Amino acid sequence: MNRISSVAAVIALAFTATAASAAPFGALDECLEVGIELTSLPGSVPGQLAVTPCADCAPVLLSLDQNTRFYVGEHAVSMSLFRQYAQRDGRDIRACHDNDGQVTRVIVTGALDAADRNP
Repeated sequence: MNRISSVAAVIALAFTATAASAAPFGALDECLEVGIELTSLPGSVPGQLAVTPCADCAPVLLSLDQNTRFYVGEHAVSMSLFRQYAQRDGRDIRACHDNDGQVTRVIVTGALDAADRNP
């Protein structure tokens, strides 16, 4: 029993030391999720995305550039295909941006149609 207790103590100490030395986590970006009716998409990139977090809130302007990625569900798509899916009924938009308001990715909910998937 004494040997098992010693091994358990060493393992517990190792986990405690590892946890204490770990750097604190910080968010790299923040995502706003809203209905498409509370979103104004730009016609092209670069541009600004206006997202209204709630019906009574002022719009939040976020910048899009050539590094912004567009998704339908988990599939990366072009901006034009993204816009087509965003127009469909019942879709929500998730706009993820960094601390400077630069949009890193924009995701429309739903699944990509089989015809729009790359073979």
